Amino acid sequence: MRSDSIRRKFKLHEDQRRASELPRLLQGLEVQGFVRADELPQQLLDTLANFATATAAPHQRIYAGTAKPRIDEWHGDLLRRAGIRDRFFLRTGLEYFPWADCRVTDEQWLDTVRSVLGQNLAFIAYDRGSAALTLPVGHELLGYLAVPVQGPGDVPTAALTATEPDDSDNADHATELLTRIDPNAPLSS
Repeated sequence: MRSDSIRRKFKLHEDQRRASELPRLLQGLEVQGFVRADELPQQLLDTLANFATATAAPHQRIYAGTAKPRIDEWHGDLLRRAGIRDRFFLRTGLEYFPWADCRVTDEQWLDTVRSVLGQNLAFIAYDRGSAALTLPVGHELLGYLAVPVQGPGDVPTAALTATEPDDSDNADHATELLTRIDPNAPLSS
């Protein structure tokens, strides 16, 4: 048990170091802070995890060797379809700082994100109502969407669907983050 505790402390320290570097590395994005997975809708996280298995049919696909400007356009289209605009949550791949709260400051941000985090990317809209995932599989890049089902009167329901998103824009209904994780905070024992 003691070795597990020591291993977790080392992991926390390493994640803290890497999280503190992300704002510098992710040019074109302003990292507002980090959120824990339990601050995001579990249904969206489960949907993204299901998509990550690549067993579901993708909503978009593109040859991975396509020219970079076309890949940028493809990513942009996927994010627009998911209702992800200039503020969103970005999966970091870090255990203790799993999601970065990001705001776009430069149109070249996506290229930086791909160079820092790779092609396996997950995004959740700032209003926590939709998500997108990109996944490299073989010679292709697959794109997945999780968007709200529109019910009577176009009121989003809790269920998620893989269909085309409605044209209504829910991105203006941002919620305030109640908890922030500071990667620069001193470690506690």
